[in-house]
Amino acid sequence: MQSRLLGSFIPSREKAESLKKLRIIKQNLIHIHGLPKHLVDVKMLKSNEYFGQYGTIKNVVLSRKINPETGKEIYSVYITYENKTEAACAILCADSLLIYGKIIRVVFGTTKFCNQFLSNKKCRKSEKCKFLHQLASNEDITIDANTNFSYDEYLKLSKKIIEQSILNLNIKNIFLKR
Repeated sequence: MQSRLLGSFIPSREKAESLKKLRIIKQNLIHIHGLPKHLVDVKMLKSNEYFGQYGTIKNVVLSRKINPETGKEIYSVYITYENKTEAACAILCADSLLIYGKIIRVVFGTTKFCNQFLSNKKCRKSEKCKFLHQLASNEDITIDANTNFSYDEYLKLSKKIIEQSILNLNIKNIFLKR
């Protein structure tokens, strides 16, 4: 028996459970790790001095955690761009930059499906919810949430996605010119 899910179909409850275990690499979302504390500011990050120079920023989410081993605060930022080309540009230009004595790391960001969406319920957070309310598109890449990528492995995956996008763009341009 199938249940209707906002215009798409999820075959079963088991399928919904399996979707809960996925992380989706969003190609218009970047994750920045290692920013100095004084730069973890939405207005500053959106400016043309920083990440605004790479494209139109739709959303910025700041995250602060405590490192259990050191007790120090760790800041990370998620920036959603208008499109995947802008996000790829930010990754290529900003990853491994030395900013105020700290090397920042920039990769594609991941998200997951909203539990309310998977339960076929209306999300209470609506527009403010940072999780997906639709099935992943064919362009999106999914990974098992239990996969433990090292940062370097994830960076390689991000750069492979960018290379594939560039290759696809070049192939399209070749055919458009004919």
